[in-house]
Amino acid sequence: MKFKDAAEAILEKAKKPLHFGEITKRALDEGLLDTVGATPGRTMGAQIYTEILYDQKTGREGRFVKVGPGLFGLKKWEAKGRETLVLKEEEQAKVAEEITDLSGLTSTQKGRIVENRIRELILLYGGGALSVYEPASDIEAIDLIVLKKGEFRPIYLQVKSRFGLSGKSKKTYIQDIREKTFEPYPTFFIVYAYFNPHTMELHDNLFLIPSDKLRELAVEINPQGKGKRLRLVAPMSPKPGTKWAEFIIDKTQLADVLLQKIEEAYQLFR
Repeated sequence: MKFKDAAEAILEKAKKPLHFGEITKRALDEGLLDTVGATPGRTMGAQIYTEILYDQKTGREGRFVKVGPGLFGLKKWEAKGRETLVLKEEEQAKVAEEITDLSGLTSTQKGRIVENRIRELILLYGGGALSVYEPASDIEAIDLIVLKKGEFRPIYLQVKSRFGLSGKSKKTYIQDIREKTFEPYPTFFIVYAYFNPHTMELHDNLFLIPSDKLRELAVEINPQGKGKRLRLVAPMSPKPGTKWAEFIIDKTQLADVLLQKIEEAYQLFR
């Protein structure tokens, strides 16, 4: 079976939501998967989640529903009024920690993972209106170039990622940009994203900050010496009315916001 078909079969048998790691374990134990690969758990979680995103975008009646971090059930259970069983948050984290280990990934590999997720969100939710390209070189600190199809009015994105949050409550996003590689421009934006290593998903919130606003929002680190950096320190879920609320967006709205920014840029340069 393919990964998603195996997941459906396992959930049918379990009759309750399961973490994608447990779904994978049971599918392997029962010999349901045609191919496995080096990281079957991650593949399983990614394929189920991607199908859910596609169903949400197209309005298709899908098979799966996300009921918690890394937890998936069957959509038809909701239709029948079935009560879904959701693990407590601390139990979810414990299960996830047992099956996810990202310690072998380099910072470059982690960055590429998040860049790919951002590209995926733009394409899935752009409705075919946007194209995404990678520059041949990242010497200008540009990770992605976004174009409205049929037009040549690009938006440039630098994608910054974190795989952990800070602060006592672990809800604060902290990320640095080297001053040496940073040059603001009206169509240059920085996307700050948090990738949860337990759920293997991006946080629902993203920061989309115009490059010409970063200096007034960030804290300067080592301003007089070598290695000067601009540090963003922000809550992942800022309260309305705070300085961060203007720049936080739901990840599913990224494509729509970029389309709006492209139109604004066109008016600016007319």
